[in-house]
Amino acid sequence: MEDGPIVPRGELLRIVDEATWPAGRVVDGVDGLLRVYGCERLGDLEDYLAGSLPEDPGDVFIIDEGDSMNMYRPGVAMWSLQFPVTAAEFDDYLFEFDERVTLEKRLEAFPDVQSWRNDGEPSLVPMLAEFLRTTPQEFTATLGDAWRPLDLDWVGSSSHPTNFFWSGTAVVAFDNANAYIYRPAGGRSPNELVLDGETYEEAGWAAEIWRGGGPSLDWLTLFLSTQISGERRGRCPSCGSDAVTHVLFGMPADPGGLAPWMSLGGCVVDGAPSDRHCETCGYRWIA
Repeated sequence: MEDGPIVPRGELLRIVDEATWPAGRVVDGVDGLLRVYGCERLGDLEDYLAGSLPEDPGDVFIIDEGDSMNMYRPGVAMWSLQFPVTAAEFDDYLFEFDERVTLEKRLEAFPDVQSWRNDGEPSLVPMLAEFLRTTPQEFTATLGDAWRPLDLDWVGSSSHPTNFFWSGTAVVAFDNANAYIYRPAGGRSPNELVLDGETYEEAGWAAEIWRGGGPSLDWLTLFLSTQISGERRGRCPSCGSDAVTHVLFGMPADPGGLAPWMSLGGCVVDGAPSDRHCETCGYRWIA
């Protein structure tokens, strides 16, 4: 692909020109944005902002909600930006929009199942590695090379993914704002999909790409580790129950990405504490 790399904030030149919008100036509405950029109509402002972004977004649209605004283009809908805003805050907003446009274009470039098969089922690792700002070697070493596209037209109660993949052990999906995972369901789930006769349930959370500062291999690995790595709850060696809690020590960057049967044991590890706990009989052990 010819798109440039998606870079962390601070490594890209500012999108908002300080000469146009001085750092000390505060804007209290869309009308204020029109004055800053010397535009008479909203359409003129939309065209100006589209032309100012490093990634060509095509058509850009702004919804004026009085005390806030939304910016979007087909396939990319931003959150509401509350007024008043400073130049730095608006710059951050444009930066995220620009990166999400770039991500959306990269997702659009992934082949569908039929195209992938017609091309000889090539590895998706290079494209996925680029999406996560890493190398194919690092991606394969961490998340494997069994990834393939899935044609699924399915929307759950909390998900609106555009691209589905089989990772080798779970269904993983993306849009330009979130990652989603669907794991084998232990029973009937009110929010499930069926793939090749097997039922998968959507995890109770989605990983918000932008909460972690943008997509990265570490970010996705943390979210998917308990599913992609093949780690399972296991069974209690004392009573045989599968109601096993895994205790993790340390401080994960995103504790919301942990499986429901995992808990945090704190940052201080004293001696050799047990890291497995049976919820049925109370037995504790070290895995």
